[in-house]
Amino acid sequence: MLKQIRLEALQKDPSVFGSSYESESQLPDTSWQERLQSASRAYFGIFLPDGTCIGLSAVAGKDGIAILIASYIRVEHRGKGLAARLFSARINWARINRYPKVTVSHRADNAPSQAAILRAGFVFTHTETHLWHDGLPADEYFYELIL
Repeated sequence: MLKQIRLEALQKDPSVFGSSYESESQLPDTSWQERLQSASRAYFGIFLPDGTCIGLSAVAGKDGIAILIASYIRVEHRGKGLAARLFSARINWARINRYPKVTVSHRADNAPSQAAILRAGFVFTHTETHLWHDGLPADEYFYELIL
């Protein structure tokens, strides 16, 4: 299920992710299984009562910091407060795993992501220019939350 929703996200919103459909669609199934089994990473999904996955997000621990990554909610389910639930789950994972700080970033023109990040209590720290997978350079906005 992780592979299916992640590849959907990369196809539907290719300009907002730090990876591409082309690269991740070539990964062997063992790579997807390793992602789920990693102790330094956690995935969270949003499921309908029938088991359909409509959203996905992850958190990865690196160098003593928890980094929020890979957020996607299907368009027809956006604007219902689901992003807040994904933020809460990932922040709780960081607390349980004793990370002192959580970071997150977004492409400059991703206003919905920015709004969700600010609602979750993150504080803007800086911008960096990034060459995205659509081949265009754009600013990436960074935020942090001290736990």
